[in-house]
Amino acid sequence: MKFSKIAVLSFILVIFAAFLVSNSSLTAQQTMSKNELITSIVLETFENNDKGWHAEGSKYTKTGFPQWQTKIENWPTSLFGQKGDPNNKYCFGVRTSYYRMGYNYLWILTKEPMKIPGIAKSFYIWVWGANFAYDLELQVTDYTGISYSLPGGKLNYLGWKIIRIDVPNYIPQQQIQLPRIKNLLFEKFIIWSNPGAPLENFYVYLDHFSVLTDIALETYDGDSLNNVDQIWTNPESNQQGNK
Repeated sequence: MKFSKIAVLSFILVIFAAFLVSNSSLTAQQTMSKNELITSIVLETFENNDKGWHAEGSKYTKTGFPQWQTKIENWPTSLFGQKGDPNNKYCFGVRTSYYRMGYNYLWILTKEPMKIPGIAKSFYIWVWGANFAYDLELQVTDYTGISYSLPGGKLNYLGWKIIRIDVPNYIPQQQIQLPRIKNLLFEKFIIWSNPGAPLENFYVYLDHFSVLTDIALETYDGDSLNNVDQIWTNPESNQQGNK
């Protein structure tokens, strides 16, 4: 009877030890899957207009608007100081007017959507406000083609202010298969007028657009083959096509 109790106790200890090893392995795997390398990447300095920044207006925009201007010599002193930085001395400006009250919109966008590196966590944009009760949004599109408008808050303040726009976790930026990272596309900034807000002579200036993003890379045997765009530049095929 005593021997039987010892055997049962030994069996329980073995099971418990196996559980600890298994749980430790699972924890290690979870830790590896959560590895991150968070960094800030500047997407646009507005020192030139090589990306083709421009503006578009909604139906009730007055004729001749919106207007935009590149290489305006001004900068956020909170970012670059009073003397500024010779490599960061310009901003991008837009102005517009509407002839009908309501939810009018102003788009500020590039010629082509901008591919966002890594897994985006938050966007940052310096915006000069003229105390208009207008709302700022940032629109991105995921790899399935679904677009999301992310709120950036109201522009009812004076002068330069940095605006943070977080990317929700429900927006897909990864998949199970390789390559895992499926980059977001930046589509545009959207500025909405609100009923009761002034309709004419709205001005806004933008500077130093950046993203806080996770650029951590998984390591595994053969991980260099994950560079699909670099490898498959000139493939051969025996595809004859339809005759």
